[in-house]
Amino acid sequence: MINATRDADYETLSILGECFGALGAIDPYRFRDQADEANKTSLNQCFTTNCPDFALKYLDLLIREFQEAEDTTSFDYCACLIQQVLKHFAVEPTPNNKIWSHLSPSLRTLVEPLLTSKYKVEKEIQKPIVEGPIFRSEHGKTFEQWLSNWLCIMISHVDETSSHSKLFKSSKYMIPRNSRIASFLLPFVTSN
Repeated sequence: MINATRDADYETLSILGECFGALGAIDPYRFRDQADEANKTSLNQCFTTNCPDFALKYLDLLIREFQEAEDTTSFDYCACLIQQVLKHFAVEPTPNNKIWSHLSPSLRTLVEPLLTSKYKVEKEIQKPIVEGPIFRSEHGKTFEQWLSNWLCIMISHVDETSSHSKLFKSSKYMIPRNSRIASFLLPFVTSN
């Protein structure tokens, strides 16, 4: 039904609206559809943070995680990270800004307050315990724990002069809390 709303005429949209109304409240960000799979496929063709699609795809993921956050800490970390991405890529609410122009009006409304917000993480980033966690060892008992530890170690080795060093370091707060963000960042951190 969701896919049918993309290219439907007014009458079809009305019928679909009635169907959705009968189902009740639906949070569109809890659904994954074929467009999400297409995004994953196109992402595989861009393994550098200098690729223009990186900012758009990372921002899209962060916005989804922001809306799906189940606790206030994750919500705040996501908001802070969205703020950092917007600042890092110099996103401005103007029609000629590539990233801004690719956001839907509802996402612009959601993200606009974060253009001027002053989120700041006061928590110290812990130094990696080991140089490289081995999967199923004490520092990598689960895939998520291993991925989180491994990615944080790799981020700590990113060259400070790299243009994206600060962005990756600010992502370290969210990595242990969200394996989707960690999985997304892995190829980009690896290539830096």
